[in-house]
Parts: sequence; structure tokens; C-alpha cells
Amino acid sequence: MRRLATITTALIYLQIAFGAVLRHTGERIDAHLLFAALVALHVVLLLIRTVRRHADHAKLLRPAYLLTALLVLQLMLGSASYFSKFTVMLGWSYEIIVLTTTTHLIVGALMLVASLVFTLRAYRFSASASDSFEAKVLTEQFSV
Repeated sequence: MRRLATITTALIYLQIAFGAVLRHTGERIDAHLLFAALVALHVVLLLIRTVRRHADHAKLLRPAYLLTALLVLQLMLGSASYFSKFTVMLGWSYEIIVLTTTTHLIVGALMLVASLVFTLRAYRFSASASDSFEAKVLTEQFSV
């Protein structure tokens, strides 16, 4: 869980970097789309693993659900940003395009925060679980 959460957070960070390159230069849409797919895959895997193994731990479940909801919103905003900025398909005004792309950027930052919170909680949870396991083993050894 810790490794998957850490990789997910790193992928989101790299995705933000590629998004900044795309926003400011109009280049590297291929990398931005590739990392969008990788982030989406990792967020879904994180949610599945959390629901299956830690459904009774709200401190892990809440950020996993939040991250998934933000992912759905981010994919919708990203699609709208692409079609409004790089095609004439939507025909939106400049103000709406800026609002959409800026909201896309903000939701990306929120995803990074939610993923970091999840990662830190996963590390804390696994540390407390291993501490309680070690305490149980020591108790059993000395009670013999």
C-alpha cells in the first residue's frame, strides 16, 4: 500500500510538471496524456486496494474516495480544457477557457495534496500495525 501510494503521489507531481509545460508552451501533450492515464490507473488501483483491505479504516478510506472523486472531476476538466483551448469545437469565450484551464490546474493541486495525505496515513497506519504486531509477539513470547 505504501509503495503504491508513494508512486501515485510521484506520478501526480510529474503530471503537474507536464501540465505546466503544456500550458505554457503548448508542447508535450503526449507526455501529459500518458501521465494522465498512469495517474488514473494508480488512483483506481489505490481505491480498490483500500476498499478491499482497509474498508474499516476511515482515515485511509476518506482520502482514497476524495482522490477518486477529484480524478473524475479532473478528467472532465482536462477534456473540456483540451477541446476549448486546442480545437474550435466548443467555441467558448476566452474567459471561460481561462476559467476551465485554471480550475483544471487547481484540481490537480488538490489531487496532489489528497494523494500526499493518503501516503502519509498509509505510512502511519502500517507503522502502527507493525508496532502492535511486534508488541503482540513480544507479549506472547514473555508470557510463556
